[in-house]
Amino acid sequence: MQRPLQAEFLKQILDELTRSIPSLSPKLRMAATVVVDNPTSVATTSMRALARRAEVTPPTMIRLAQSQGFENWEEFR
Repeated sequence: MQRPLQAEFLKQILDELTRSIPSLSPKLRMAATVVVDNPTSVATTSMRALARRAEVTPPTMIRLAQSQGFENWEEFR
């Protein structure tokens, strides 16, 4: 069970990511859409599997995390 602060932080991240989608490059947009549509998969699925699902490369997933202010994928996850 998520604690209230964790749930609120996750919602905030997803809201910010959703708002940023129109301004992202096409590949980052594809990656962001997979994350927004499957937020629990970020915690339970490997970055490579999510990248395959989004039809992007793993470095694109890292760039997505960095575009949202995170140092790397693990911090974003």
